[in-house]
Amino acid sequence: MAAIPLDLLDRIRELERQVRSLMGSANTRPALDEIIGGRVVIGQGGSLQVLDTDGSSIFYVGQVGPDHPDGTAQQGMLLRREDGTLAFGVYTTDHVNNRVQAIRMFDVKGNVVVADDTKDHGLARPFLTYPLPTTEDVGKWDNTNKTTWTTLYRGNALTQHPKLYAYIAATTGGEVRLLVNGNQVGPTAKGALEFTAPIGVPFDSRIEFQVQAKANANSTIWVSPRALYGVQS
Repeated sequence: MAAIPLDLLDRIRELERQVRSLMGSANTRPALDEIIGGRVVIGQGGSLQVLDTDGSSIFYVGQVGPDHPDGTAQQGMLLRREDGTLAFGVYTTDHVNNRVQAIRMFDVKGNVVVADDTKDHGLARPFLTYPLPTTEDVGKWDNTNKTTWTTLYRGNALTQHPKLYAYIAATTGGEVRLLVNGNQVGPTAKGALEFTAPIGVPFDSRIEFQVQAKANANSTIWVSPRALYGVQS
């Protein structure tokens, strides 16, 4: 038998080891519940769906109805509560009169409580009130000649925002301030008061506004609230 060089046998053994390693790797399934340092791409009309334990859809991204007028599929997003009611959606139901997809938030009865305006800008829902116009006749504004803080206007509300924007018109015959639940919010102004500041009470609290003024000595100050808005932080 011819002598086989030892280095050739070593190479054969190494090849066998590599083949066994490759076969083992081929039979090992990668983890399907993690993506580390990568991304998921779903194309060609595919969709992503999360199902509850009973098989009902909780979250869905992909083709939604109705299709576009040219027959192509509309792509959108739906988020549902555990009871199956729609909570949030990005889609349109009318490609003719409302071709832009709206962002909608639904209550448990299916009413749209928050939506963006798809024809121009800003909000479509909810409707927000504007401050009522007040008279330009300063003589008809409420006023005081007292030199101590006097409440001229009082109102009630529920807080929904962390900050308050206020504009209160006033003459220069004294000072103006705004109280929320008896505590001053914002600065004191000599004349018109305008500011944005933390409202200082928890979300959804019942609050009372007081617009107060005090006159300079031997003077009178006239005051007219023009705007009170809740604003973001």
